[in-house]
Amino acid sequence: MEYELMPVLSIILLFVLGFAIVQLTGPKLSIFLKTGLAFPLGLGVSSWIMFGMNCLGIGFHHPWLLLAVHGLLISVFIAILYRQQLPDLKTGLFKEFRNIRLLPVNFGWIVLLAAILFIMFGVIYKAVFWPVFIYDSVTAYDLLGKVAAAEGQLDNSVFDSRNSLANVRTNYPPGFPLNLAFAYIVGFETSKIIVVLFFCSITLSFYSLIRQYTTHLATAFFTLLLILTPEFAAFSSLASNSPPATFFVSIGLISLYTGLQKKENGYLRAGVLLTGLGVWYRPEVVLFVAGGCFLLFLHGWRSREFRWPIRLAAAGLIPYLAWFLFLHYVLQENSGVEIKTSFHFDGDRLSVMGSQLFQTTFSAMFFGIALYLFSAIVVTNLIPLWRAPTHGLWLGMIFFIWFLYVLLYYQMDIEFQETWITSSYKRGLFYFVPLCLFYTCLSPPSQWLFGRILAINHDIPDQPEHASS
Repeated sequence: MEYELMPVLSIILLFVLGFAIVQLTGPKLSIFLKTGLAFPLGLGVSSWIMFGMNCLGIGFHHPWLLLAVHGLLISVFIAILYRQQLPDLKTGLFKEFRNIRLLPVNFGWIVLLAAILFIMFGVIYKAVFWPVFIYDSVTAYDLLGKVAAAEGQLDNSVFDSRNSLANVRTNYPPGFPLNLAFAYIVGFETSKIIVVLFFCSITLSFYSLIRQYTTHLATAFFTLLLILTPEFAAFSSLASNSPPATFFVSIGLISLYTGLQKKENGYLRAGVLLTGLGVWYRPEVVLFVAGGCFLLFLHGWRSREFRWPIRLAAAGLIPYLAWFLFLHYVLQENSGVEIKTSFHFDGDRLSVMGSQLFQTTFSAMFFGIALYLFSAIVVTNLIPLWRAPTHGLWLGMIFFIWFLYVLLYYQMDIEFQETWITSSYKRGLFYFVPLCLFYTCLSPPSQWLFGRILAINHDIPDQPEHASS
């Protein structure tokens, strides 16, 4: 009975831990956004707790010890909240719950919401019903999670030099495998409860963020497009680290942009924390950290305000250095893929890459209509009537990151293989889908279209939220 209650207790602790961090980071964020950010932040910090225990030589395979450390950290955060925010905390949270208005009940929104819930149910059911079976999980993430849970340490037998997969497993930071280990340690039958939490969180967080800019009807439509993206929906039910990294990258960058637009530091702090944590899950997220720094640097150029790009760079550098040092001084391994530091022109390589890039990027089988819509909106915004200069920085950031992402594959110091594009590059495009849908939603054509729909149907007022700065 005691062991059966442990998974429930662990879920509660993860939520409280993440919610406390969100409350400290951005007390003015909406209650819905705080709820959406709670589990991913809780899981991200939990992986650092386990990493820290490993570095201190403390085995993390004892469930009650592990949960006790989480509880201790929660107590510290609550004590800080008590001292800093107690006068506002009681009235603030009560006011948030009291001010939650009934959502606009119109037929279109009800249909879209029902579709969102149906897709979520299908993804969750598939995740918890089927065992882990994809190659990368069986031989990497889930395997490392199981062994770490059994041995109580990250530097375990998976990284034994006699293991032919040891060097391959060093390509990816340990955030996600440690999350899977946590699930096994506290008694879950499947580690895929972790990807379920991330999938539900990105749905709620994405909805909460773009609701700041548009109506509930448009928000529901673009949220549905996100979770309907075929390949993203499929991988969200598998034990893959791509969906968690997608959460940190997309929600982090959208939070940064929202903070700039609303002049609200809570969004900026949350964005820095989330984007930095993404590096702890996938190494290529450093490119998105660079893109975020690009966005913050250009925005702060006129006022010579460069605190935020520096903070974001530091947030991305810390997990990168932590894993690099752990690899070299504890595991004594090198990353499996080398990147050339000097540029060289290879026409044949560019030709093959270009063909594969186009076919993969614009494959409706992989990404539905999301990237087609984005491309159409980009072209449409070139017309002066629809030009939206206020969001030009966001569009520039997307193309800047995509350029770096393609350059990364070109510069890999091994013989080019087409499977890179149809597998690894394809999964990396998950990061771009929410960013592109966000831009599409913000564009004047989208705003005009959904405004006309509401006007024609004479629906009740459904206006964007305008959070106080």
